[in-house]
Amino acid sequence: MRRTKTRAGRSGAVAASSSSSEDDISLGASQEEASTPPVPSTDAASSSGTSQRRGGVPSLQNQFTRKYEAQWKDDLSMFTNIEAARVISSAFKSSMEIPLFQWSQISKHPEWMPQINAWFNRFEVDKFCWDIEHNAVVRRVWENHAVTSRLRDFWYEAQKKAKKTARDRGFHGWNDVAVWRDFKPIYIPEDIWAHYLEHVTSERFTRCSQSGAGNRNRPIHGGVTTHTGGSVPFAAHAKRMAASLGREPSPIELFVETHARSQDRQKGVQQFVDNHAQYFVVCLFNHFIL
Repeated sequence: MRRTKTRAGRSGAVAASSSSSEDDISLGASQEEASTPPVPSTDAASSSGTSQRRGGVPSLQNQFTRKYEAQWKDDLSMFTNIEAARVISSAFKSSMEIPLFQWSQISKHPEWMPQINAWFNRFEVDKFCWDIEHNAVVRRVWENHAVTSRLRDFWYEAQKKAKKTARDRGFHGWNDVAVWRDFKPIYIPEDIWAHYLEHVTSERFTRCSQSGAGNRNRPIHGGVTTHTGGSVPFAAHAKRMAASLGREPSPIELFVETHARSQDRQKGVQQFVDNHAQYFVVCLFNHFIL
């Protein structure tokens, strides 16, 4: 009975509030809005409407990612925006539906162009914008950037992930293609993975891979060539230096910045990462000074 009376009381309260005057309703609404912060809409309709207005893709917090103005090197070899490499790699990872391992394959497979165009369109929609008169230039820089590093690194990371899975599961010889071939990353389709395995086991790929590994590990003037730039392009380092110096850095200044250890430079000591870098600076200094 108590429950019945409580429900009845609530019903009476609702009825009383519904029979109030328009002024009371308006006053109550305004007070409620003042005391309660507005709740952002999360329904599909409002999201799609906002997407059409902003032309972007909402993040997990229903906020749109910032768009950057595309910037590139003078030789059109690559973008200077650090985010560009990530966006290109993300496009490959989201839809690798063609067996593309080297950009030179495109000339032999014109039927792959819709996939290439889809990757480029995602580059524009996700993060970057530019003036319409630069469309041809941006497309060329995008292809050059994808050719020089992103496509190669995408497949390198896929292979690295397969090897790590084989090693974590306790397989001996996990670095052998006969072992890690069974641990395909989930974002690569089965048929594309089969083509990739055929590619990496070919005689030409094996010969080029061994030659490249030998060149990278070959000691020059007492050490293996390296730098301190990390994954940041040298063009981005040059841009940061220009902002701090108030002028464009010279080639030797950029070289020292990316080949001297920062912790030693902060102590007033210029210690290079290897003997090769130090030898190059000394030879260049003697050439221009002496």
